[in-house]
Amino acid sequence: MDEVSKDLVRIFFELKGFLVNSKTSLLVKKPRVSKSSAESFVLNAGTIINVHQALVDVKPWHAETFFPSVIKSSPEMFRFMEPENLKNAGSFFENKKFKKIIVLSKLPNVRGTLKKSIALLKQNGIDHVLEIPVILNYLISHVKTNLNHTDSKALQFIRIFKCYDLYK
Repeated sequence: MDEVSKDLVRIFFELKGFLVNSKTSLLVKKPRVSKSSAESFVLNAGTIINVHQALVDVKPWHAETFFPSVIKSSPEMFRFMEPENLKNAGSFFENKKFKKIIVLSKLPNVRGTLKKSIALLKQNGIDHVLEIPVILNYLISHVKTNLNHTDSKALQFIRIFKCYDLYK
């Protein structure tokens, strides 16, 4: 897994109030849970807070749109849900229910194609999708230009880009 992408996803979850275990897969747990549950399949920065705990995998295929053809031809994208990983996640979450979230570059824009992609992801056991632009937009909006992020190279890089107005 691309370490920069994984680090950005980890930081996103931490800023949203999750405890994150990132030794192998990303395992996220929200200590205080809202009463509602995540209804939407495609999550955003607002609806992620409704997830209690999840096994999260990042697919840093930044040049890809996850069309049905890409999903069908890429069975490796579901390897994070192999029995051993699910067993380890179950132990971490004390055998309580957890969601399986996949972080992707982007889903198709065309409604019919999007529905097919979502159906394929659900058929393969995915509970939710989070798109990388959602994470990046959230991080960019929360990074302050007057604050050094010595603990995170990724956030420091975003800060530098913001200081010089080098993002759209």
